[in-house]
Amino acid sequence: MTTTLIIDDEQDAREVLVKLLRLYCKNIKIIGEAASLDAALGLINQLKPQLLFLDIRLGNQSAFDLLNQLDYKNFQLIFVTGYEEYAIKAFEENAIDYLLKPLDPDRLVQAVEKATQNIPFRDFSQQLERLFEENKRDNKFPIITNKGTHYIAIDKIILIESDTNASVVHIEGQEKIYSNKNLKHYKNRLPQDLFIEVHQSFVVNLNHIIQTITEDGFTLVMTQKQQVPVARRKKEEVQQRLKDKFGE
Repeated sequence: MTTTLIIDDEQDAREVLVKLLRLYCKNIKIIGEAASLDAALGLINQLKPQLLFLDIRLGNQSAFDLLNQLDYKNFQLIFVTGYEEYAIKAFEENAIDYLLKPLDPDRLVQAVEKATQNIPFRDFSQQLERLFEENKRDNKFPIITNKGTHYIAIDKIILIESDTNASVVHIEGQEKIYSNKNLKHYKNRLPQDLFIEVHQSFVVNLNHIIQTITEDGFTLVMTQKQQVPVARRKKEEVQQRLKDKFGE
């Protein structure tokens, strides 16, 4: 039996999860519940569960506040929440899974199986790609930082530049955002009809190119006067994309 704690500030949500676990997950032993960060902190450190079901919002605090304060962290973690926008940060906490309310019993069983088989589930690419695709449909793009995720209108992103193992996002009319994800993380997720990699250190928005300079190489001038070098191997591709898009 896998010892399990349920942390959620809504009693109804805890009761639903308890009922589903008892119906569909016979190998789960629920050893406690908590509705607040302080209560959860004490229970987890005291009872040392093997599995933790954790809601994102705990009153005026968050699951991430709780995780940062824990002494004992040797458990599998499944987030259960109504807030999809926290998915990326949840996965960065090495969660086994991220379940949205109202709970789907099949998804719950799958998550519990992954947890109880003690199989580290570190490849969250499918969930991340789904999140990126859903936000692109809403013309928003997730930019991940150490302090959280910013959802930026795609047409406002001027360019993203590499910064060692991180990146810098230039946004029209806003301050730059420093992301803890590298350029590779973003370049294939951006809309390919709008963005192009012009250099190993730069991906630019075609709509924000206002000038090209061909003296001493090939340089793009962007909306806010940023000058971006085009790699020699990329010059022909960039010129063709500009011609296709603007007829020049």
